[in-house]
Amino acid sequence: MIKSSYGTIEWCQPGNNLRRATATLFEDGSLRFGAEMCERIRNRKIRIGLMSSECALVVEVITENGFKLSKNGETKVSSMIHPLRRLGVEFPVSFLFDEEKKDTCWKGYIIPPLRKTVSKKPKKFISSTEHQSMLNAYKWLIDRVVCNYAKSTHIDERRAVATEAFLEALSEYAPIYGTLKEYLFEKTKGRLIEHNKQYTRINQYNCISLDAPSRNNNDSGETNYNWLWAGFRDEIAAAENRADMETFKKKHLNLRERKILEMLLTGFTVVEILDKYNMEQQDIESICKSVGIKWNKFNNNEINSAA
Repeated sequence: MIKSSYGTIEWCQPGNNLRRATATLFEDGSLRFGAEMCERIRNRKIRIGLMSSECALVVEVITENGFKLSKNGETKVSSMIHPLRRLGVEFPVSFLFDEEKKDTCWKGYIIPPLRKTVSKKPKKFISSTEHQSMLNAYKWLIDRVVCNYAKSTHIDERRAVATEAFLEALSEYAPIYGTLKEYLFEKTKGRLIEHNKQYTRINQYNCISLDAPSRNNNDSGETNYNWLWAGFRDEIAAAENRADMETFKKKHLNLRERKILEMLLTGFTVVEILDKYNMEQQDIESICKSVGIKWNKFNNNEINSAA
């Protein structure tokens, strides 16, 4: 950065979009790393795994029980073929990596197949087969958005809106927007929230009168209140349960137990939690057992009275 008569100038180096950390998995089980990823893991012992819950490929540097990649950047991972095929992913499948831990662990999410562009301005076109494959690969992301945002809208409508937004974002994505996973998530979530605002604005007064007869020509005098009450009663019980749960978490769980429980309640899988907190399976089992015991005591008023 220098100062001149024009003001402060920050000189930039041109980027190279081709130098991205990628790998491609073929149907015969061959995994071929791109040049950028090969440079990062060359002469280092690694291990390779598949996070099925997110269709993500994980590469980690490990000195014990690791292996070195061959000079051509290829290896065989045939065991990954069946899980991905079961999830509906088409082959060959390409992954774009992001660093999870500084220079020792990378997680790669599925991207549309890499192509050699003939023209300078290629058309943004993705075939219906690739659309379906990407939808299968990112079903977990769409499910997470649908289950956590814009809940005033009917779930089937939320899913339709989220799917449409996902496909549009997929067609519009470019590396300048950041990682593909984060871009798809933000675009899908944003569209869902915006649609929900319109939905609630249009339907805010669209209510059923509780005093209206439950049927046309109803001689029994039965109103909508009679058949709606069961649903309202369930909603009241659910609200009370949520209030109890918040009290239980704040007063009777430590910070770690609270975080694990909140992640489980919001739809995170055990694999995701283990990965986030670098825990062992037995650790999370122990935490869940402790939370369960405290919850039973809380419901039986044993720790309420003690508190």
